[in-house]
Amino acid sequence: SNLTFFSLGAFFISFLFLISLMLQKDMDYSAADSGLMLVPFSILSALIAKFILPAVSKKLNSVQIGILGWSFMLIGALCLIFAIYLNHPTVLVLTGAACISGIGMTLCFTSLSVLGIRDAAPQQYGVASSLTSTSYFLGAGIGLSLMTLMTQFFPSEWAVSTLSLSILFIYGFIAVVFLLFFIIKEYKSVQTSLHY
Repeated sequence: SNLTFFSLGAFFISFLFLISLMLQKDMDYSAADSGLMLVPFSILSALIAKFILPAVSKKLNSVQIGILGWSFMLIGALCLIFAIYLNHPTVLVLTGAACISGIGMTLCFTSLSVLGIRDAAPQQYGVASSLTSTSYFLGAGIGLSLMTLMTQFFPSEWAVSTLSLSILFIYGFIAVVFLLFFIIKEYKSVQTSLHY
């Protein structure tokens, strides 16, 4: 789960950087307007955490919630990629932002936090939680640095290029692969226990 948290840090911090850049440089919104446009997604995130996540948690396990969250993250990244080709329609850009910071991040952060401590002994919960936080911030620093480095090697006419958003998508895809690995691992352990 720490590798998935690493990917979450790389994805989300890179997203925050890219969405600010896109709104200000490519779409000519002021810094204040850009910030205000993103505030509703923080409110959406809080509402989902309060009212929707408890119901989803009763139907899905943590890995499944993580995959659901990452699905929203990937849909959001695709919306932003398509927005570049469609001359940055505000509705599409904000839909992408809603999928990522309003829905996906809420589902991912909660489920991955649970995954980070579920195999730890109760007396080790603090250490496990600290390790997941460290993984997140390490991923954030390395992910943003790698994306910025790649965009310097391959400049674009836009401040946010398809390459930047493709790298963002790859971060999300890697996380989904890790979560699918967890599902396969759990399935095999259940099958093994059924045979004994």
